[in-house]
Amino acid sequence: ALDGVWLKRFNSRMSYRVIVHGGAWSIDPDLHARNTAACEAAARAGAAAVAAGGTALDGVEAAIRSLEDDDSLDAGRGSWLNDQGEAELDAMIMDGTLRAGGVAAVTNTEHPISLARKVMENTEHVLLVGAGANKFAVEQGLAESQEPLADLVTDAARSEFERYAKYKNCVDSIFRVADAPQNQGHDTVGCVVLDTYGKLAAGTSTGGITGKKAGRVGDSPLIGSGAYCDDEVGAASSTGHGEAIAKTTLCRHALWLVEQGMPVDKAGQAALAHMQKRCGDNGGGTGGLILIDNKGNTARVFTTQFMAWATCCKNADGPETTRAEVSPSTMPVELVMPSA
Repeated sequence: ALDGVWLKRFNSRMSYRVIVHGGAWSIDPDLHARNTAACEAAARAGAAAVAAGGTALDGVEAAIRSLEDDDSLDAGRGSWLNDQGEAELDAMIMDGTLRAGGVAAVTNTEHPISLARKVMENTEHVLLVGAGANKFAVEQGLAESQEPLADLVTDAARSEFERYAKYKNCVDSIFRVADAPQNQGHDTVGCVVLDTYGKLAAGTSTGGITGKKAGRVGDSPLIGSGAYCDDEVGAASSTGHGEAIAKTTLCRHALWLVEQGMPVDKAGQAALAHMQKRCGDNGGGTGGLILIDNKGNTARVFTTQFMAWATCCKNADGPETTRAEVSPSTMPVELVMPSA
């Protein structure tokens, strides 16, 4: 459990940490300003929720709903389309007591992160998929019908779908084929929060990758892969090559390294380096992480060309500070593998 003195200090002095990411890959320079603004707005939304006395879960949900509303990002409205030209959305949310909920292949709601929270709070399950998840969305008042929501599909997503239609395997075309058109977006959004009570939460939401097979589920809604959270250790949310992230349970691996005593930034770097080593054939295995430990130390690390991110933090009795940008990667993954 968290140290009682630490909990009292965080609560009495209204300290909190909110970190968001808007995804990572070859982000079109024309989108950098929009992505930066989207991440900043989301971080502020999450911070406003916890500053008002809300929980870390409230902060994560508020931040990710903001990201899902921005159609320059691959989540909610603006999600990339599968090989049938349809939007299928995945999301998960988790708190530091190991409560978790997720949804996959949802087609009828703009806010799968809120649906994931309903799964966590209103069912005995941790993951609902496809038609069952769509039905649950209607039951929970998050969708009007079980039919696909037309508003999820944007002109940009249709254009990207047409660009990738000639490739049989979209994972290869994005991550491995050298002459493929450059992906103009990114694959996931996420958030981690340490609230004023010293509690943690994490969440991730995505529309997946353009041209994925209908029904494909990547890492995002999977516990330990798309996100992970434990009040005794920390919280993490991932972005990048979903199949590689799922194979290496990237978020859980990073937090396991934190649990073993590694600083949060080094743990993220080591987990990414491990993924690249094991899954990096022909250019695959790249990704990014945002992390926070239970003492409030934060990190953002990535091996992709760019990652969009923002932080909104408050220390003790000081002012709230916010920072946001689309950053180029400078991480030398070959140098951060932990020694045997």
